[in-house]
Order: sequence, then structure tokens, then C-alpha cells
Amino acid sequence: MAIPRWPRWPLYTLLGLAYTLVFGEVFMRVMSPQPLMPRFVTGAPDGVRANLPGASFRQVTPEVDARITYNAQGMRADREYPVEKPNGTCRVALLGDSFFVGFESTLENSFAVQLERLLQARGHRCEVLNFAVSGFGTAESLIALRSRVAKYSPDILILSWHRTDPADNLRSNLFTWDGTTLKPTGRPFLPGVKISDTLMAYAPYRWAVEHSHFYNAVREFGGRVGKNLLLLWNRPTATDDDDANPAATGQVASTDNGRSPNSLDLALLGAVNDEVALLGGKMLLYEIPDVHTRTHIMSSLQVLHPSVHERFAVASPLNAMQAPVGPDVKFYQEQGENHWTPLGNRLAAEVAVDRLEGLGWLGPSR
Repeated sequence: MAIPRWPRWPLYTLLGLAYTLVFGEVFMRVMSPQPLMPRFVTGAPDGVRANLPGASFRQVTPEVDARITYNAQGMRADREYPVEKPNGTCRVALLGDSFFVGFESTLENSFAVQLERLLQARGHRCEVLNFAVSGFGTAESLIALRSRVAKYSPDILILSWHRTDPADNLRSNLFTWDGTTLKPTGRPFLPGVKISDTLMAYAPYRWAVEHSHFYNAVREFGGRVGKNLLLLWNRPTATDDDDANPAATGQVASTDNGRSPNSLDLALLGAVNDEVALLGGKMLLYEIPDVHTRTHIMSSLQVLHPSVHERFAVASPLNAMQAPVGPDVKFYQEQGENHWTPLGNRLAAEVAVDRLEGLGWLGPSR
């Protein structure tokens, strides 16, 4: 009886795949080392992304080796927070993207911790709860405010504004704006979450997320392609209120001062402001300046109509970061994904506290 011969192509396929992975990893480590910037996000019942509760991971670049840890509530923090606000305490909630999460920074040097430390040093009995999630736009922040933040009864919400927010708000397709009404689409926005959640059950994948230069290069490339495709897919047509939403056409419709009256974003900001007011709190819109080089830092609010400064309380570290402090001073990391350095976080926190005190929202200090 002849012994059947197994086909060899599966073995050759596996060997080819293994060679590709090993060669790709060695090549990237030697020729083009990648920033290792895992995010560890998952889906939440409210239909948008959330930090993976209890996750702990490292972010490593030539400048930074920082551990990111989320508590059981999905906040970047080293403790849990009771839902009920402590008596006599002012609660400050943060909503925004990875700048507020504190990517490329240790917990101690992050914006949230430096903000809380500075508030307390100036005699204000405040605690800072960090609800920020990497990649969040204003639309996702609005949903998270309603479903996650509101129950903690914040007195002040600090909402970040970054240059990527207009694209994020279109890409997520969570709300539409017809010129008069902001309407939820009822659709979730969980790009890649199901696949990620499935793969995270396997140790080799978790290792690759934190340690593999080849995987991180592929992930970043795939992420950029996916974002662009989503933006093209969800971009309104030329008939969909283009005058009110110039970002719909990919053009920046300018006023005399070169700013774009993007009313979808203004409507979302207004909705966040109204939600906070219903909770008895106040919203501070915080600008994340757009960095090009160490000495070339620009406003990210310029895409919005200048009425944003009239409608909302705004804070920005832009002027302080543009001050001539010397070429050796850097506020943004330069060999990773351009998040704030410890100095940048400290300066941003100082600007926030100065603005809150100037608005009289913190009351008298002890």
C-alpha cells in the first residue's frame, strides 16, 4: 500500500510567511526603527471607542519610554474614582484625544496629572478625571459625555480641539448637520475594534503590538489608508450644505481673515457646551496647537469661524509656545507622534489653570 504524499505548498507558504515576517522585522529595526505606539482601545456600549479597562502597556520611541495604564473605568489613572462627587470638591473632566490621554508621557508628567497638581498647589480643592481616548473627535466626545462623563457630575469640562477634529467628525458619521439641526445618525463608530478585540486574545499578537517594529509600521500605514477611505466614504456630497460645511468639499472656504466657518464642528461644540450646562457645569475649549517644527507652531482653531471665541470660553498655549524661548526648548516630542513633552504638558496645564482662574470658575483658593 503506497503512503500518500502530503502536498508541500502549505509548508512552503508558512516558511515564506515566516521569512517575510522575520526579514521585515530585522529590516525595520536596523534601517527604519519605528515608534512603538500601541493604543489599546475597545468598543463601548455607547457605540464609540473606549480605552481598554485595566490595560497596561509601554510606548517606546528614541525620546520616550512610558508606561500607559488605564484603570477599571477606562481612565488613565492610578486609582479608581467614585461616581458620587466628594463633598467640597471641584471635579474637572477631560475629553479629547491622545494629547489629553498623555501619550508619549509618563503618568506623572501627563497633562491631567500636572493640571491636578497645579490646581491643588494654588489652593483649589479639585480632582481631574481623564476620559480622553486616542483618536477622539468632537462627535465621539459628545457621545462619551452623555454616556460616561455625565454621571460623575463634573463642574468643569475641558474639551480639546485639534486640527484633525474636522476630519474625525466627518469620518465618524455619528451626526449630521442640515444648517439648523444636529441629528445623530444612530450608527456606531468602531473602526477595526472587532478584529482588534479578537486578536488581543492571543499572546503573539499582544507581543507584536508592543514590541514589533514591522507590525507597527504596517499598522500605521493601514490606519492612514483606512482613515482616508472612511473620510471619502462619509464625506457629504456637493449638495449637502456645503456653504455651512466647507470641509465637505475638501476645500477651506475662507472669510476675510482666512478662517473657515465649519458649522458641523461648531454645532458639535455647541451641543457639548449645552450638555455640560444641563449638568450645571461649564465647558472650556482647549486648543492643541499645530506643530510643524520646534519653532513653527500654529493655531489649530483657524479652520473654525472666529465666532468660536465669542460663543465659547477658549484657552490656548499657542502664544506661550510661540514665545522666543530658544531653539533648544521643545514642547513637542520629535521622534514619535509629536505629543507634548513634559515641558509642553506643564505649560499647557499652567495655561489652563490661569484661564480657569481668570474666568472665576474655581472660586476662591483655600
